[in-house]
Amino acid sequence: MRILLLVTIFLASLNAQAQGGSPVFIVPSWDELFPVRLPEIPEMPVDGKLAAAQGVKEIVMLDAAKQKKKKKRKKNTDTLAIWRLDRDGRVIAFNDRRDGFSTITISYVHRDKIGAWSKRSAGGLDSFNIRYNRSGVPDRVIRTHPEAAGAGQTLRSDTFNIHYASKLFPVIYKDAAQKETHAYLHDPGGRLLKRTLTRENEGLISVDSISYSKENGSLRAEHYYRSYVADPPAYQLIDKLLLDSLGNVLEYEYVFAQGNGNLRRNVQRGEIEKYTYANGLPVSGTLERGTRTIENRRYDRDRHGTVTTYHLQKTDWSVKGEMKPMIHYITERTYDKNGMPEKESYRVFKRYGTSSVEDPKAARYATFVLKK
Repeated sequence: MRILLLVTIFLASLNAQAQGGSPVFIVPSWDELFPVRLPEIPEMPVDGKLAAAQGVKEIVMLDAAKQKKKKKRKKNTDTLAIWRLDRDGRVIAFNDRRDGFSTITISYVHRDKIGAWSKRSAGGLDSFNIRYNRSGVPDRVIRTHPEAAGAGQTLRSDTFNIHYASKLFPVIYKDAAQKETHAYLHDPGGRLLKRTLTRENEGLISVDSISYSKENGSLRAEHYYRSYVADPPAYQLIDKLLLDSLGNVLEYEYVFAQGNGNLRRNVQRGEIEKYTYANGLPVSGTLERGTRTIENRRYDRDRHGTVTTYHLQKTDWSVKGEMKPMIHYITERTYDKNGMPEKESYRVFKRYGTSSVEDPKAARYATFVLKK
């Protein structure tokens, strides 16, 4: 599952109110304007505080199909994932065996802020060490990662030193290795207005600019990108969103296009991704290509915000414009009376007109074991 609300340096450092009392607007993908993104905490099948209140220290996700065979377990072959928690319900280790194998370990400082994060997988080791200043915002991030994809590659260490004009807003960041300077401009309310990128001996490389306008009692924000190294220079809309009077995201739209300087998204040109939100979390989304919708998403959540059911429906269009069978992916999770996860199912359907046919080979059923 991919959710656009990412854990970023901005989310770690900005408060609900900025200088002058104006609300700070957190924008889902504009964290990618920042030169380094903080790592994410793995999503859990239950709210961490709720698990801590019941003394849960480990959540194990088991393959139900293998358990039904009643054969003697060999090296935990029926284990799909393991979450290990500290006494506050925070994830300190996560083993994921559903798609390949990866292990994440996390340590915390300053309450829920990540101090160290590392991930081992087939691609090698990727780790972060984060230092915070007295205001509780990151001022140095050290990332260690392979020079190229694949295990056994030479590790590279990058150090990101972040300087602040005030205790909240980063203004200048210099990357000595890449000989780049990132400069940020905010308005008095703390909203990001512009990011410029310059490179030694090359001058100005690109400018990201964000404009804000009122719209029927809400606020519309649009993000444009201009490249000064493209031939001819590129200027295009990247994404936009609608915010309510409190700064909560109501709608989000990402415009995929070539040459936008965003290397974290590998999607064909001309596609638009849209999300709607409730209580700051996405509840539905679409991926559109021209006039056609090729993906629909829906998130059902419990009162803690944990996803209980995730629907992903894909529609494949042929070159001639004829719609092929829709693929409907459904993930459902059930909970006991205490709010702890019991079972999870992942099912795939192919829809032909008004009828649907399930693909039994693609289905996956799991159960949860809680250890205290």
